Amino acid sequence: MKVALVHDFLNQYGGAERVLEAIHEIFPYAPVYTSLYDPRKLPLRMKNWDVRPFKLPKIPVMRYYTAFYHLLFEKIDLSEYDLVISSSAGFAKGVLTGSKTSHIAYIHTPPRFLYHYETEIKRRDIWIYRPVLAPLDNYFRIWDYTAAQRPDFMIANSKETAGRIRKFYGREATVIYPPVSLEPVASSQEQETNDSRPMTNDYFLVVSRLAAYKRIDLAIEAANRLKIPLKIVGVGREEKRLKRMAGSTVEFLG
Repeated sequence: MKVALVHDFLNQYGGAERVLEAIHEIFPYAPVYTSLYDPRKLPLRMKNWDVRPFKLPKIPVMRYYTAFYHLLFEKIDLSEYDLVISSSAGFAKGVLTGSKTSHIAYIHTPPRFLYHYETEIKRRDIWIYRPVLAPLDNYFRIWDYTAAQRPDFMIANSKETAGRIRKFYGREATVIYPPVSLEPVASSQEQETNDSRPMTNDYFLVVSRLAAYKRIDLAIEAANRLKIPLKIVGVGREEKRLKRMAGSTVEFLG
């Protein structure tokens, strides 16, 4: 059986990429079709994959102008495969497959920017962009609904996402939660032996990619106001901003 994987972007390493990695472990010889690909931002173990990104112009502005990516996903030729598995919070679920190819879509969430969920795209909050973005968003919502009818089977990463799929796409999805590493975790005593930093039992912990829509800022504001210890594990584009707002009880562990 010939299998292909499709993923929105491979230019960061977050939860969706960990799910893709788990799927790839099941199908290690499957090629991965994607839009943007930056191996520098991925774990070393992923760099030997057969990744097939879009052939985009070398002009930086054009490479990151995503308005036409949905059309490029539709252009991917998947006719030689028996099974296609898409991993998507955006456009990847919209690939076109023939009658002899089964398509399973693992949905992390419907696109946040289309349905007014928290997003890193701040332009939608600026009044001058609204006359342009409103009709574009309407077009993309129509395309997104159409694309969501294409997969033969839909999988959601949570009951919340399954509810969004039902609401926006009118489809039922089977919930399969993201994988969890079962490797042994060192005990507090072992950590104290191997780590010079003092261990305390009373603190709050956030483990997350530092992206705007994750709302780590709310946890920091609460820690600042209540003067409670908060440890943050993760990196991301919001790191500098979050560090600037963090008080003395907040610690970033990387």
